Amino acid sequence: EEQVIHPEDPTKAIFYFAQSALTSAQQMSFAIGPFSLYVIRADNETKRIVDGGDITESLVLAYCLPGMELQLQNTTSWMRKAMDFFEEYDVYPYTSFKMVFVEDPVTESALTASMAMFSQSILYPPEIVEQAYTTRPILSFALASQWSGLSMVPKAYSDSWLIDGIALYLNAQLTRKLLGDNEYRYRLRCDMERCVTLDQGDQYPICVPGTLTPADRATLQFIQLKAPLVLHILDQRMTKLGTSSALSRNVIPEIFRQARADSLAGRQLSTEHFFRICKKTTRSLDVIAFQNQWVLGSGCPRFAVKAEYVKKTGRQGYVNLSVYQPPSQAFRVVSDKEVNNLEWKAPTEYFTGDLTVHIHDGDEAPFEHVVDVIGEGRIHELPYTANVKRVYRNRSSRRTGRLKAEEPSIEATAKDKEMSEEQREAVEWRFANWTQEDMEKLFSQGFDWIRYDPDGEWIAMFERQKTAVGGVPAESDAIVWATQLQYEKDVIAQKEACGLDSFLVFRTHLKSF
Repeated sequence: EEQVIHPEDPTKAIFYFAQSALTSAQQMSFAIGPFSLYVIRADNETKRIVDGGDITESLVLAYCLPGMELQLQNTTSWMRKAMDFFEEYDVYPYTSFKMVFVEDPVTESALTASMAMFSQSILYPPEIVEQAYTTRPILSFALASQWSGLSMVPKAYSDSWLIDGIALYLNAQLTRKLLGDNEYRYRLRCDMERCVTLDQGDQYPICVPGTLTPADRATLQFIQLKAPLVLHILDQRMTKLGTSSALSRNVIPEIFRQARADSLAGRQLSTEHFFRICKKTTRSLDVIAFQNQWVLGSGCPRFAVKAEYVKKTGRQGYVNLSVYQPPSQAFRVVSDKEVNNLEWKAPTEYFTGDLTVHIHDGDEAPFEHVVDVIGEGRIHELPYTANVKRVYRNRSSRRTGRLKAEEPSIEATAKDKEMSEEQREAVEWRFANWTQEDMEKLFSQGFDWIRYDPDGEWIAMFERQKTAVGGVPAESDAIVWATQLQYEKDVIAQKEACGLDSFLVFRTHLKSF
C-alpha cells in the first residue's frame, strides 16, 4: 500500500495497492469509509519466518465505523491466537488479514483475499458473554478460508466440499484448543445427529462429479455440515491405523505447501488429488471404499445393537454383541420413489468399516474391542473377564440382603407417621434407590455399560435393542443408563445417558445420586 499526493490537485491523495500472491479478480475487494483502526498484536510479539529467511509479522487488523471501537476491540482481540494457530499448518498466504465491520451489508459476511467484511451487528460489548459462541466461529472461519477457499480453490464445482470442509475442519480444531475437548466433542456429536437426520434420502452426495453449476443455498448448508464430519472420521480411521494426527499434521499441511509452491496447477485442489495424498500417508486405509461411501455416496447408517453377557466359569465369559445394519434409509427411499435419481444421488446401501466397542465395569479401564461391519452385520463373541470387585460386591450384596431380610420391617410404623417434605417429593417425582433385586440384576449382568463408537468414527446412529433373556437386563435398562451417567466422564456418554430414549426409561426408575 502506498499513498501519494495527486499531481494536479494537492487536496487529494492517490492510494496504490499491490497483491503479491496469486489471486483471481473476483477475490479482490475494497472498503472505503471513515473507519477506526484497531491493530491486534500478539501478547509475546510472535513472529514468523518465510522461505526467504526474513522475519516478518502477520498483521491482523480490524476496522469499524465511529462509535463501535469498544465493541470492536472486545470482539476481535482474540484473533491473534487464531492466526498463530492456523499458521502452525502453513504460513499465512498474504501479508495481512483485515476485518471490516460495516452497517447493513447485503450478506452477514463476505470473504475476499486478505480481507473479510462483516455486519457490525455481530460486534458485542464486554458485558455480553454469550454472543462470543456465535461470533467467534464466523470470524475464525473467515480467517481459515484465507488458506482453503481463497489462496487455494476447488478444481471443479464438485470439489467445493473439500475446500469448505478443510476450512471448517480447521475451525473446529481451533474450537477444540480454545474451549476444550468437551465443548468440541459435544458440538461434533450434535452435528453428527443433525447430519444423520437430514441425510435420509433427501440429499445428494457432497461430491457429485460432472456438476456444471454451483450448489444452491440449502445444498451448500448441508455440504458445510457433512464435509467437516467426513474429514473427522477420515482422520480418526487414519489415526487408528498408525498415523498420528493424520490430517492435521500430514495431509493438510502438505496440501498447503503444494499450493504455496505452485505444485497444484492454478492452486486448484481436486478430490482425487486429496485422496491420493491420504493414500500415501496411510497405505492401510481402503481409500476407494471410504470415498465411495461417504463422499461420492449419500445417506448415513443406522445400527441396531444388542449385547448380552454369557458366563462360563468363575470370572470368565464373553459378550454376545449383535450389530445389525439394515439397508440405509436413503437407499430405500431413492430406490422406491426416485429411481431416475438413483445414479445422481448414489445412496450407499451398506456401510463398511471397523467399529470400536468399549465394555465398562465400574470406574476401571474399559475392555476395548474392534469389530468389522460388513453388509447386514452379524453376532460377535467378545472375550470378557468380569472385574474381581464385581464378584466381591455381588457376594457382599447377597450377604447384606440376607441380614436385612431378618430385620423387622418398619414400613408398617412409617405409614402411621407423617412423611417429611423430602419423602413427599421423592414419591411425587418417583425417586428411589436401588432395590436388592436391582443390585442382583446389575451384578449378574457381568458389565456395567457398553459404549459404541466412543471416538466418533461413524456418522451414524446406534439404536440399542432392549432384551431380557433369563432375567438379565440389556444395556438400555435404567440401571445401565444411570451407571453410565454416574461413572462415565466423557461428555458424549453423558449426553447419551441424558437422551430421550434413556430418559423414558429413567422416568419410572431413578437413582438419587
